Amino acid sequence: MTMKKPIQPVSLNPSPEAVQLLHYLYEISGKRTLAGQHCAPLLGSTRVAGMEKTTGRYPAVFGQDFGFSAPGTWDGINFRQQTVDEAVRRHSEGFLITLLWHAVCPTDGAPVVFEESIKRKLTERDSVRELLNSGNVLTLGRLPRVKANRPRIHHPIIR
Repeated sequence: MTMKKPIQPVSLNPSPEAVQLLHYLYEISGKRTLAGQHCAPLLGSTRVAGMEKTTGRYPAVFGQDFGFSAPGTWDGINFRQQTVDEAVRRHSEGFLITLLWHAVCPTDGAPVVFEESIKRKLTERDSVRELLNSGNVLTLGRLPRVKANRPRIHHPIIR
């Protein structure tokens, strides 16, 4: 009998933890289901406790959004550091982590309204050719905002 070669991640330099997780997912495929809970930045992980109270079990997967909207709103950009801190904490508790980032249109600066930026169609002004031009005012103006809003990650698993 031929042994199957384990599936490898497509990342060029995956962490041992990423390889282990991928192997685990393939191992349980077709045998088990992992339930998860996506939490909104404004509420943090309050829904996780509600899921445990309702079902008697915690979800295997914890997810959150990095946020894109005005501070203090459902998906407020002011919750980004809290989102990262909560993901690190939940990982240490054994949860699988998913982080979602709604990409704001490159010509817009966060915060934005979902319908008016994230879901809108790109225009000729937003074209990839225009945005990739290294001297472009739109690109140069966006980079400082991206760097300023980037959360700090201090965790050995997250590189």
